[in-house]
Amino acid sequence: MILKIILPILISTFAMAQAEPSTFEYTRNMYKKVESISSLKPDEFEMKINDIRAEIDRYVEHKKGVCQGDFSTVIIGGEVSKNNEFKLNKSEQELCYRELKALQITYINNLFNARKKYLDFLHVERVKQLGAVREEALKQLQATFDKKLPSKNSGSKR
Repeated sequence: MILKIILPILISTFAMAQAEPSTFEYTRNMYKKVESISSLKPDEFEMKINDIRAEIDRYVEHKKGVCQGDFSTVIIGGEVSKNNEFKLNKSEQELCYRELKALQITYINNLFNARKKYLDFLHVERVKQLGAVREEALKQLQATFDKKLPSKNSGSKR
């Protein structure tokens, strides 16, 4: 009976622990997302980019807050200060902003390259469509003139 009560609690606790990644895992995942942009295939770009951008934008806003000191940071093995806040010192803030800038530069460059591949893909597809429309228009024009002009075989008999 007690096992029936404790087991679901343990399972849900374990699942919650698995669901929330650590700060380092979250950061690593965002770097992977930024890198994944450069490998997006042009035909899947439009479907996937909005979700990726939303996640990265959320991360950037959160990271800005961390760098500005809006959030306290956990210092492993550190002593608790009198005001119970662990704010980044000046050099840590500079490092935080440099990391954020590096991520954003990589993000912008990868997004540019992926979007360029996507636009090149669209251009090729549209040129193909334009060629097909041209061919169809020429066929229709030829068919129209073939109907209006008398055929050479049935024309003059000598």
